[in-house]
Amino acid sequence: MQKPKVVDNATPALEFQDSSTQQALDGTVLRAKFQNDNFGNLFKMVENAGYSLIDDDTSQITKAMKGKYNATFTYNTSTISTQTVDDVVLGSNGVYYIVTADGVTGDNPVGSVTGKWEVHPTMNIKGGDFLKPNANVPLFTKATVTTLTIPIGFEVTIGDGSVKLESVYTLDLDADLDTGSKVAGTDYFIYAKIDETFYLSVDKTKTDGRLIGGFHYSLTPSAEALTGNKTEADMVKIRGINEHSFWDLKWRPVAEPEGMVYINGKWYDIYLLNSEHIINGTSKAGLTIAAGATDNGRAIPKIPLEYGGNGSVNYGAFKWFHATEIGQSHSKMLISYEEFMGIAYGVVEGTDSSIVGETIIGAVEHYPELTSKFGVEQATGTQYLWGSDLIGDTTGTFAWKDNMEQRGQIYSIGNSPNAVSLGGARTSGVNAGSRCSDWSDYVWSSNWHIGCRFASDHLKLV
Repeated sequence: MQKPKVVDNATPALEFQDSSTQQALDGTVLRAKFQNDNFGNLFKMVENAGYSLIDDDTSQITKAMKGKYNATFTYNTSTISTQTVDDVVLGSNGVYYIVTADGVTGDNPVGSVTGKWEVHPTMNIKGGDFLKPNANVPLFTKATVTTLTIPIGFEVTIGDGSVKLESVYTLDLDADLDTGSKVAGTDYFIYAKIDETFYLSVDKTKTDGRLIGGFHYSLTPSAEALTGNKTEADMVKIRGINEHSFWDLKWRPVAEPEGMVYINGKWYDIYLLNSEHIINGTSKAGLTIAAGATDNGRAIPKIPLEYGGNGSVNYGAFKWFHATEIGQSHSKMLISYEEFMGIAYGVVEGTDSSIVGETIIGAVEHYPELTSKFGVEQATGTQYLWGSDLIGDTTGTFAWKDNMEQRGQIYSIGNSPNAVSLGGARTSGVNAGSRCSDWSDYVWSSNWHIGCRFASDHLKLV
């Protein structure tokens, strides 16, 4: 970091063009105001990224943004004539958007977001405009099955103004939902308004106020009794609002947060993968379980758009490498055996969905006995999950295996590698449970009883 000095950036045709001053964290005085200062605290952002503002070199800002937020960051929309997927552009409202379709023309996404741009999930989090009293936990706290609180001291910028809470603010799904009534198995989003009020919505694209976070309202009802290894304290956390599902702009999964819970440093899907994941995401209640065959009400999942799909064509099977592709298309990954044993704890061990009384065979739904202490639904005994662990045969002769759908071959012994499948299916009976694992299926196997559930890395912005 440079020693403190005075820097004059009032250079014609550059962004620094007036005579006001700002001071960097190292004491450097910038004798000009950044005309389009949408960053909150410009110096803090740049210096935290390891750069300094030198003379009139505005490229330091671009470098800082690239290094800290997005490798394909584009500083000014005027430099983009035809935009492509993953370009990041600055709208005229000072909000950063990510391009979702190739060939988008025009440099201003404001007013035309649908189908072309989405508000960037992290770029709009600037120093000084989203301040939490405690960066090491989610912003929100569960109060009752339908209520949550926002703490004293939370500060958020909304447009040209800001809100700072001087007292705890309580939100209730029965009183503060913008429209309709609460529905179990639904994700809700939390908005802050410039009039110092907050509200809840099922819509994450509202323009009335600023989206600051959300949570999942679970399928576990308020009066559900204890089952399995769950304690009453566990049930308090997952009845109604799932306490483990709270996320905010600085505490969230790398993937989209809907239908996920935070467990021991990572995020996990609450629900089994559904066959229509392209339109529904990978974790949503009330849908059809994805599997490798249509037996027992299952359905083969659609091919992701990123891997040659068109939204209507399915794989024709559901193999281990198909599961990895679907996960990657949603910024998610398969779960290891080690992780699974933790997130599935709390179920009734040694039972399956056919024993506890399925209501709809093949549906993503709620069974108390098969719900973990974290609210992970159908954690065991409904559908084996393709896991991330692989093993190989140790005796025999190496040979090339042509089972990869003309996308290369595997050089291995016997029919290996085998991929673990986890938890047990609806016919597993006493074999099902939080430590259940089957290592007999090759990566090119496809069966009705093997599906998937995903994880996502945690993103904490300070």
